[in-house]
Parts: sequence; C-alpha cells; structure tokens
Amino acid sequence: MAFLPALFSPALMLIGERTVYQFMSWLAPDDYTGGLWHFHERGGQPLFLSPDADKRFRIFCETNGYMGEVSAEAAGIIATLFALSHLSDAVPERGVGSG
Repeated sequence: MAFLPALFSPALMLIGERTVYQFMSWLAPDDYTGGLWHFHERGGQPLFLSPDADKRFRIFCETNGYMGEVSAEAAGIIATLFALSHLSDAVPERGVGSG
C-alpha cells in the first residue's frame, strides 16, 4: 500500500493515519464513531482520507469557531488537512511527505 507512505512519509505513515482518525473524532464527536475509510487519489498521487459513509457530519472546531454540516468527503478533507498541519508542526525537521 503506497498511499500512506506517499501522503505522510514512510516514517510517519501510521502516526499520520491515526492522527486523521483522532482529528475526525475531535471535530465530529456526535457523528463519527469509527469505521472504514476511503483513500482518495488522483493520477496515482494521494489526496486525502474520508469516512466510508453516506451521511453528513456535523463539524465543530473549538480553535476557530467553525460549525457546519459537511459531506463525508469534505469531513475527510478537513480531518486530513488538520492532521497534515499538526504533523508539520510536530516534526518540522523531517518534512511531512518527503519520502
């Protein structure tokens, strides 16, 4: 599976995946209870992860005050971006995604 190492780097792929799931739990605690996820790619390049769900998720972000209802794909994009941002601050010397 080349998706996770390409998105987060081989050294951070498991941490990165788990971080996406944790952010999703934090952003949508009433609607997200775990489950399967889709790995979205374009042209063989990883883009984002999203919950395998047909429902919408109520997102609330304490740090910026955003509150809204979004699709599963949009929720996955948000959680993936939060994870990438978090990892880039947590491990600046490695450079997230630099194989």
